[in-house]
Amino acid sequence: MQLRPDLTPLRAGQLTVTWRILLALGWSAAFFAYAAVWQASVQLGIGTWWIGPRAQPTPTLVRLVPFIACLGVVLLVVYGRRWLPIVGVVVGLGLTMWSLPDFSRSTSLALTELIISSSLVMISAVSWTGLVRAARHGAEPTDDGR
Repeated sequence: MQLRPDLTPLRAGQLTVTWRILLALGWSAAFFAYAAVWQASVQLGIGTWWIGPRAQPTPTLVRLVPFIACLGVVLLVVYGRRWLPIVGVVVGLGLTMWSLPDFSRSTSLALTELIISSSLVMISAVSWTGLVRAARHGAEPTDDGR
């Protein structure tokens, strides 16, 4: 049985501590990467669709969606919620769809957003390997420790 830092045992469906740290770091890095995309779009004068032009910006909630998504997943990681890989993949795919309209405005910014969101999908999918699985009832450990 694996233990969390507070010495409570992990339940089936939770990520191991190492995977939780990696997932939190990845989604935190994405937060800052989206901030860099925002800053680059302001500097270039080509607003992404979710930021909008400087003269007519989109509503604040729309502009903050990528940041809220990243922070939301990081909070779920911090609280050790179950099935984080599924949530991460779904939110990452949503952010991928979020970047598609920008291909008509600025291909380079859209490609950057697509790389960020694809990276989030990949790290979330790979973190699936770190899920704690329930032990089979009455199963004897084998020679390889399973």
